[in-house]
Amino acid sequence: MSDLSGSERLVKLAIAAIQAGTATPEDLFDFGNWSPSNFVFSPDGRYLYGSSYYSGVSNIFRYDFSTNEMEPLSNAETGFFRPVPLAGRRTPGRLPLYRPRIHPSLIANQVVDSVSAIRFLGNEIAASRPEVQSWMVPPASRIAADSLTTSSGSYRSLHQLKLDSAYPIVEGTRMRPAPPRRPAAFA
Repeated sequence: MSDLSGSERLVKLAIAAIQAGTATPEDLFDFGNWSPSNFVFSPDGRYLYGSSYYSGVSNIFRYDFSTNEMEPLSNAETGFFRPVPLAGRRTPGRLPLYRPRIHPSLIANQVVDSVSAIRFLGNEIAASRPEVQSWMVPPASRIAADSLTTSSGSYRSLHQLKLDSAYPIVEGTRMRPAPPRRPAAFA
């Protein structure tokens, strides 16, 4: 769940309360400005596994419901995504996930000592050149969100669909260009 300030929190909602229309989110962990992504329950329901850029790189985290603590499971330089906790003996002690460019991988399903933050070049520039700090947008609290509404009403996707841009695609081999084809949607 996020708010206008950019704060990102991992929350839990009871399904019965959602169906009854009385759901109140229970805050599990505040990630600050670093979005939690793809959190899924372990097969036994004891943990939530997911990723976040909390350290500046997408690392894997595990929320333990028995201790109410968020625990880091990776300290990667390039990032990990979409953990898939599995039940049984298929990957004992291992957690399947993806590395960049959607490469399946496994990591140990155990807490790491620490997660070190990467160097943020933007922070270093702001420290060495204070004038760039004045380039910030105003905080959300000073923006009148109601004045930004340009229209309201029902949204009907097919009626409001229009051609925004078109461009030709040239195909062929080195010695022989292929004639342009009409896209299947317009055939």
